[in-house]
Amino acid sequence: MQLIKISMLGLAMASVIGCTSTSYERQVAQSHDSFNNQVINMARLTSVAKANEALWWQQLEDAALNNLVKGVLTENQNLKASAARLRAAAAGLSEAQRARLPQGNLNVSAQRTNTPSLLTPQGGVQESITAGGELSWQVDLSGRIAKLADAAAASAESSQAQYQALVGELVTASIQSYLNWQALQQTRQLTVEQLNALEESIKIIEVRVAEGVATELELNRTKSQYFEHKQRLPEIAIELAAVEQTIAVLVNKQVDALNLVVLTKPQFEELSISVSVKSASDALMQRGDVKSAVARLKQQSLLTQSAERALYPDISFSAFAGVLNPTGANFNDTQSSWQVTPSLNWSLFSYPQLLAQMDRQEAITEASYYEYRQTLTKVLAQTEYSLRALAQTKLQLRYVDAQVNAANKAYLQASAGYQEGQLGYLELLDARQDVLIAQQSQMAIRNKLLNASVDVYGELNGQWSQALIASI
Repeated sequence: MQLIKISMLGLAMASVIGCTSTSYERQVAQSHDSFNNQVINMARLTSVAKANEALWWQQLEDAALNNLVKGVLTENQNLKASAARLRAAAAGLSEAQRARLPQGNLNVSAQRTNTPSLLTPQGGVQESITAGGELSWQVDLSGRIAKLADAAAASAESSQAQYQALVGELVTASIQSYLNWQALQQTRQLTVEQLNALEESIKIIEVRVAEGVATELELNRTKSQYFEHKQRLPEIAIELAAVEQTIAVLVNKQVDALNLVVLTKPQFEELSISVSVKSASDALMQRGDVKSAVARLKQQSLLTQSAERALYPDISFSAFAGVLNPTGANFNDTQSSWQVTPSLNWSLFSYPQLLAQMDRQEAITEASYYEYRQTLTKVLAQTEYSLRALAQTKLQLRYVDAQVNAANKAYLQASAGYQEGQLGYLELLDARQDVLIAQQSQMAIRNKLLNASVDVYGELNGQWSQALIASI
């Protein structure tokens, strides 16, 4: 997919201050410094390693996932629509920049008439041709038109930043959907194994009930557990259908054309994501939504400055040059003419309206500034939450690994006791059921950890999403 290359404004403080009106310089500087300090402190409290995070999902070593991400980047309709809006913004920028140049047009007209008169009742043919050009140029001493062109450039920057933000969202959404699909497949397989174990338990209990060793209560309780797991299969099927539809929409395909391959249990257990970014501060400050908020603030500030300059007088020049041949189209009797007209326009009587427009634009700029601040606050909150969730999920996985280890030991002990005749087969199946339950919890927590890692990369997406759109 072709992407219009537009030079983007970084989030360095000089750039931010340069794009805002004077009344916001100190406030923007303070918010920027506060944001950087919070990011630095947050990075110190986390175990996120420092490394280049480009194409971070390839560490999963899953070719199907890599192909899915490529399909999303090439086929997603929302991404194509965003690219089209980006081209429109680039065209609008070109139009605004060319408005500062002289404007004009070229006119050529010819006329042929047959007009009867008293001397020549049959009429006489008359021919004439006129050619000329008009040129106008607004000097823009006040800089109003220049500010409008700069505002169009800021709008284009915002469009590209929105495109970058959408790329980051789609990549993380596609990866999480794929991981959830694989986790649901593993859940279904474990549920089938639990059902098989419960079916064996029911058969044994039925025999023991017939022999008078077990009671109907034990049988019915086991059947209740069996149908409790049985009803999970349709639920899993519904969840799988929802995830498949999500993936299909992301890649603009039908579900039947997805061709997803189920990983084996060992393959799924080997999936892991190590979170590492080159710079936590840059990963946040270069996010598309942050850059878009800054670009919108810059745009509205420039429009405010343009509204202020509308109070100043405008000087413009217009010129005309042309030729007239009144006797025919052979240019034997050509007359030429030219004209240059300077003009001064000052909207003195429109001052109340212009002042109202300026007040309105200043209010819009103020709203953009608070939206910018809210964006920074939201980014910090979401990032901090994702980091905390990742740390707690790692701890949760440690506990569930211990649970699986204990369940496996109990099953080995029950197996030894059964072989020695100390335990019955039903106790052995119960121990096996405990192992399956623990493994199902382990699988769910493992998938939760993978999703938490993806969430962190989704929040720290500034550098890798920017590198990604440069390669599309």
